[in-house]
Amino acid sequence: MRRLSEERLLLSTNLGLFELNRGRLTKKYPKSGNMGVYKVIADGDKWWIATQGGGLVAIGSDGREVMHLTTENGLSNNLVYSLERVGGVMVLGTADGLNLVDASFRVRRIGTAEGLSQSEFNSGASAVDKVRKRVYVGGLMGYTVLDMNQDWFDRNDQPESYVAEIHISTGKAGQRARDYTWPYHGQKQLSLDHNQSLTALYVGTPGNYRANSEVTYSLNTGDWEQLVQGQFISLIEPSPGKYTLNLRTRSFGLENKLNTVTVIKKPHFSQTWWFRGLLALGAGAIVMLWYRSRIAKIRREQDIRNRIAADLHDEVGSSLTRIYFQANALVGVPMGGTPLGGTPLASTREDAERQGKQLELIADTSKQALLTMSDMVWSIDSRFDTMKDLVIRMKDYVYRLRDELDFSYRFEEGADVESGKVSQAVRQNLFLIFKEALINAIKYSDGSEILIALEVAPVLRLVVSNGYPEKAVSMGDRQGGRGLENMELRAGKVGGKLSVSDTGGVFCVVFEIPPKRGM
Repeated sequence: MRRLSEERLLLSTNLGLFELNRGRLTKKYPKSGNMGVYKVIADGDKWWIATQGGGLVAIGSDGREVMHLTTENGLSNNLVYSLERVGGVMVLGTADGLNLVDASFRVRRIGTAEGLSQSEFNSGASAVDKVRKRVYVGGLMGYTVLDMNQDWFDRNDQPESYVAEIHISTGKAGQRARDYTWPYHGQKQLSLDHNQSLTALYVGTPGNYRANSEVTYSLNTGDWEQLVQGQFISLIEPSPGKYTLNLRTRSFGLENKLNTVTVIKKPHFSQTWWFRGLLALGAGAIVMLWYRSRIAKIRREQDIRNRIAADLHDEVGSSLTRIYFQANALVGVPMGGTPLGGTPLASTREDAERQGKQLELIADTSKQALLTMSDMVWSIDSRFDTMKDLVIRMKDYVYRLRDELDFSYRFEEGADVESGKVSQAVRQNLFLIFKEALINAIKYSDGSEILIALEVAPVLRLVVSNGYPEKAVSMGDRQGGRGLENMELRAGKVGGKLSVSDTGGVFCVVFEIPPKRGM
């Protein structure tokens, strides 16, 4: 009961708060339902109410609720047995220690860890000594005196959370080591080897080892999590790096100063930057050695090819050239004539004709041998490993062949066809496929124009097509045979593809090879 005036009384009951005004009883709190009220104090136009399970409630003179503090706002318990006010600070006796609430509604909890002799108090058992600024709160084990001259909200007086002990395991076998002295060394950093794990880190407060206090922690910038009594923090097989453990306690209401512990997990040598740098350098060195070895091999092959080409040209070529000119000279000698050596070449007309034919055959054979040798020298000489030289060779061959066989043709080149390199194997086989396809086209053509097309993008492609007379037998059955098989074999050697088509009186041979294989 609290007297407001001569005619007004506030009555705290187990059904709520009532006002008795001039003999008229009015229920002020709660407006609906029932809620036990243990004590009420007036604060200007507000009334502060200590409730049975509803925390601390402030209502206006009209009965409307204007403030409500519960455990969510920092109270240790919602069962508030007593309530007093001294110098702007309210003192609440709860079922779990004393709670102090200042004008900013900060909550300071006081428990047994700070010297409180009891944690539960009796309903309405409180009084204030305004002269000495003391609050008396009665409980199950007597009364507690609280000196309000002390600044209970001074953060410097708050106890800190600290690391009480650490447990570390080493290796796969999990050999454990416990350190109870680490907190007394004043260290703020814990180092773990690459094969160690932090199996347990216990947190406590001064004079309250592993106390039932509200201790929270966060890892790096993560969310805050509460540690219940006896719970510990662990980092099992963490990745190498830096971990920051932030600790704080609310054992006595105010959030304590932040305490930080840094855990450094050292990396295995194979995870260090210098080891990875050495691996990268080693891999780079291996690639460089392989590249230099391949370049050296290519150069050796080019030197061998150039030497063979030079030897063929100088030795075999000169011999065939002499044979060719000697045969031509003999063909021009008259019947019964005597060559430079003085020996008659033929005694009769028949012998002279037979001798002339044989000499012509020798001349033709040596000429073909010269041409064949020229193609061989060109195909193996590395100085001709370019698309430009390939195109020049193809055009030269077509031009010489036209003088001999008199046919009509059109040579089409794609864009940039004469730029870039081409491998020796592709250059040789493409030229031989071109020669075989062109000879077949001339042989079976109906006299119309023969199309020769060469492209390098998106793939290296050679096309040779010719028209042929419409007959009952398919041109594909006649224009092919052994030569077509040889072309397919040559295409397969260099990873290319040969295809033929026979439609509308046009026979077409197409050779294709991807750029990476050809260039």
